Amino acid sequence: MSRDFLFLGLVGLMTCIRREAGGANARYVFIQDKNAPKFDLSVRFYAEQLDKGLMSNVLKGGQWGSYRHLPLDQQNNVSSLQVEHAYVNTLTRGDLSSLRWIEGPLSYYRPDNSSNMKLCSVYYAPLNFR
Repeated sequence: MSRDFLFLGLVGLMTCIRREAGGANARYVFIQDKNAPKFDLSVRFYAEQLDKGLMSNVLKGGQWGSYRHLPLDQQNNVSSLQVEHAYVNTLTRGDLSSLRWIEGPLSYYRPDNSSNMKLCSVYYAPLNFR
């Protein structure tokens, strides 16, 4: 399992922890830089970054940054249609802000015409950048 894959869970976990009582004090440091000094709170390099009070402290390529878990827009300006079958896709390749539900071709599924097909229901599915 890749280190980046494990980290993606940390972003969601920290988002949840921050919502708990006292969670505003939670912080993490994620070092993705092989040339970084060994982590120690007494090292000025790390102490100065943590003094900024940021939840997410990611060191990559010699630069501090962060990863964020942001909810997608609620699409209030888009009319919605209730359908039985839909799929999710981006309208612009690689742009997660264009993620939308799209009516699927199975909306016209007729079991009597498709006896060799089995229909399943998906309740949760992963999402990645590929």
